[in-house]
Amino acid sequence: MFTAFIIAIEILAALLLQTAVFPYLEIAGIAPDLMMIVTVAAGYQKGRLPGMFTGLACGLLLDVTSSGVLGVYALFFLFIGYLNGLAKEYYVVNDTFLPLLLLAISELAFSALVYVFEFLIRGKLNVLFYLRRIMFPRVLYTVVAGIVLYKILDLIYRYLIVRHQEKQQAQQP
Repeated sequence: MFTAFIIAIEILAALLLQTAVFPYLEIAGIAPDLMMIVTVAAGYQKGRLPGMFTGLACGLLLDVTSSGVLGVYALFFLFIGYLNGLAKEYYVVNDTFLPLLLLAISELAFSALVYVFEFLIRGKLNVLFYLRRIMFPRVLYTVVAGIVLYKILDLIYRYLIVRHQEKQQAQQP
């Protein structure tokens, strides 16, 4: 319950930053995807099930705040949270390489899915333009933002959630 509460606060903080602050910090019309960072961090740190629920919540919130079809982002983020949860067994404290690699792969896969379902279906076949102008800058900007945000999420995970779980285990006879 405590973990779910902390994750909910992380999701809401990321949503507020992504929708209220980062539109003013766009570079070439691209803003980092903070909801992706939260989803990848939840899956990588906490496992498949928390990663799935975090991805579902992040995706639904993005569906509601954007003008797309309800449920598309939720499904994408759910799968991304699950797949990143498979890497939980490789979780190492203070490691930033693997989570940033997972973040880059996840953002690239998400951008490819968005291209297929929002542009390719409409007949916009200029893949190289989309790669150069949208996908790669978005992946790069998200990974750069992920360096800072993942460190914060890792500290929250270690100091709040792990300590809370240790206290609960110590109280049990």
